[in-house]
Amino acid sequence: MPFPPKKIHNLLPWLPAILWMITIFYFASSPSPLPNANGNAIPPAPASEPANSIQSPLQIDIPWDKLAHISEYAGLCFWLYIGFISHEKTSRQLGKTLSFAFIVSILYAISDELHQIPVAGRGFEFFDLGMDAIGIVSMMGAIFIYKHLRE
Repeated sequence: MPFPPKKIHNLLPWLPAILWMITIFYFASSPSPLPNANGNAIPPAPASEPANSIQSPLQIDIPWDKLAHISEYAGLCFWLYIGFISHEKTSRQLGKTLSFAFIVSILYAISDELHQIPVAGRGFEFFDLGMDAIGIVSMMGAIFIYKHLRE
């Protein structure tokens, strides 16, 4: 009998995506710090310290957690893509693998926002969902460009 057994061997390409999803779920399940008097989940930084955000060229304040949403869902899309290309029926069909990775990533992002509703200090935010979508679409674009540059 070969090691690892064929059924386990077929699951190995999915392991990074599964671990990535578990990590996202874990952090999304942990309560935010208690809201302050203004209702903000994270108190603003004192004037003497830099705020927990960066200033974009458009003068839009982008909190670090929004950048985390973009990167975590770009990563999820990548790992799902790896899982889908390992499947013999979709391995040579770039459009199909990217579509599957997009659909699963977006559905997971929606479920992630929904499961945050009962978590203290968290909730469903369409803006977070938008940041997740930016990360997913960015990764799809990067994969598409990379594949076409290799051909």
